[in-house]
Amino acid sequence: MTIKYPELSEKDFLYKYLDIINILLPQEQQLIPSEIELVIEFAILPEEKFYYQRFGALAKSKVIEAFKEKGKVFTKVSINNKLYSLLDKKFLIRDEDSIIYLPKHLLNTLSTFRKEKKFNINLIFSNGIIED
Repeated sequence: MTIKYPELSEKDFLYKYLDIINILLPQEQQLIPSEIELVIEFAILPEEKFYYQRFGALAKSKVIEAFKEKGKVFTKVSINNKLYSLLDKKFLIRDEDSIIYLPKHLLNTLSTFRKEKKFNINLIFSNGIIED
């Protein structure tokens, strides 16, 4: 099946991508809408500035500003709670130095979309595991 969307923004693309991923996740790992919005805001932060500190204090402040522009209120505490929920659901990754990362599949997908303005998704059902 091929579905084509004309001129998607990065945010719109990520919403659609995460909707597809979310459907495939087990019920206990599925993301709620506010978690999806949060992941998208962190994902679209400029890489040159936030690549190694995507979930640092400055990044959180930028995400809070982005939500404020949409008329939504997020605080550092509420963001931290959502991040812990995403870690519990194993959507975000924390390394041995306690640095939090977005999953590789999301970063690779976004990188491909930024370069080509399109992305092909091939779904292979195998033991319910999402592989990068």
